[in-house]
Amino acid sequence: MTAAEIYETARYFFPPPPSAEFYATDAARLPRSSGVYFIYDGVSIVYVGESVCLRDRLSCHEHATQSRMVSFIECDRNQRKRLESFYIGLLNPRLNSQSTERCRIDRTKVSGKSLCRRAYEHVTSNPGCSLSELRKAIGWKHRSSKVRSLIERMTEWGFICEQQRQTRGRTKRTYFASSVEAVA
Repeated sequence: MTAAEIYETARYFFPPPPSAEFYATDAARLPRSSGVYFIYDGVSIVYVGESVCLRDRLSCHEHATQSRMVSFIECDRNQRKRLESFYIGLLNPRLNSQSTERCRIDRTKVSGKSLCRRAYEHVTSNPGCSLSELRKAIGWKHRSSKVRSLIERMTEWGFICEQQRQTRGRTKRTYFASSVEAVA
């Protein structure tokens, strides 16, 4: 079963997103209960979120501006995460960081530079750095396994070379720049 078929079937079990009811700056009209909220920019939904207390969340939300409208669906605290992920998958709102395209961009880019460029610049400026130092330089949200696969790829391309050193009875891998070419 494809993702499109799953969402088409699930539409029968989940309510459709409600139409925009009021402006986002009028958060006092929201209930203090848990639920899923939708932020509209004109007619289209640009953000889907969930909260234990809808009123408190939308009163300080970064995407809730004066020109944007809001609607919500009240639900049980245990259901809100599942409802939110369903609507994000179905609607693919452009401001959600969990939407698929946005996740792909976030995984390959950090602060406008590709991960390869950041790794190469760090190894060039800090020869002999370890994997943990390189992971911190690339970005804290990237797991060691991902950084390791990035290093393997860059070693295959000839940008980075790896050396093993014995320190205090342990083998430590260190990385050096092996090319002066810039990484795109």
